[in-house]
Amino acid sequence: MIKLKHISRKQISLAVAIVLGLFLLLTVLLYLFYPSFQEDVNDLYYSTYDNFVIDPSMATVADKKANLSYCGGVNHMQKMDVYTPKNIDKVVPVVMYIHGGGWIGGDKSNPFVADYGAEIVKHGMAFVSVNYRLAPQFTYPAQNEDIDCAIAYLNSKAAILNIDMTKFAVMGDSAGGQLASMAALTSPYKKQIKAVVDFYGPADIWAQVTRKPQPDKWAINYLGSATDESLARRASPLFANLRGAPPFLIFHGMNDRTVYYVQSVNFEARLKAAGVDAMLVGVKDAGHYFTAKSQPNLNSIEAQMIAFLDKYL
Repeated sequence: MIKLKHISRKQISLAVAIVLGLFLLLTVLLYLFYPSFQEDVNDLYYSTYDNFVIDPSMATVADKKANLSYCGGVNHMQKMDVYTPKNIDKVVPVVMYIHGGGWIGGDKSNPFVADYGAEIVKHGMAFVSVNYRLAPQFTYPAQNEDIDCAIAYLNSKAAILNIDMTKFAVMGDSAGGQLASMAALTSPYKKQIKAVVDFYGPADIWAQVTRKPQPDKWAINYLGSATDESLARRASPLFANLRGAPPFLIFHGMNDRTVYYVQSVNFEARLKAAGVDAMLVGVKDAGHYFTAKSQPNLNSIEAQMIAFLDKYL
């Protein structure tokens, strides 16, 4: 038996380095060659991403009404936060944000609120961040119905909240982008929506369900089915009636392996064919989220978003 007292610190450090090196090598190999492991790593990333707290910068520009229950508050997830510009005594345009998280996770408090939301409020607009019921407990169209109900609530409380619902836009990232797009295309309140900002939302749910090399387990949970193509098409912005749709601004990472970039390419083409003012901004060096290395950079993306909202609201 080897006695620990005969093992030097140098030997221990070397052993630890070797073990860590082997673990890192195994992780890299698994990530490169096993798609299911990639998905698990991505799951870990998104769960971490969704649990960030709101940046204090929002508190400096906005008054917040937190956890307002909509739809009668039947479910604890049916809540929203409303941020309005400080020191403004008039009604203001409003942008409703729908969070991502694969329809199974995420929260109305996240980095999108801290960053993009604060920028919107700084430019004199209200920002509403919405939670909704999640899969797999609740499946399509529960999430979409919650968004409709949230819009109805904003209509009923517009005077109290000091918001102008005749100047109303929706935006979302990932699953939230799909829900925002569907609200603008299929909601009973679609005529109210004057603009849509879609960050890499899935436009074709069937393509997600049948995605190669691995099906999108989040999309399957959202639909409640891995085989119903008709249901998937009904949940897909790509296959909705696009005539009369509001303007769309779409941002999508060109290296996205979660929702392939071609989905937004096809969606933009169909929107334009239907006579809709639509623009896709392909973001280079970006996957299913944007980083400091992405091009256009985050400041440029924010500027394009604000200019778009200013134009249509």
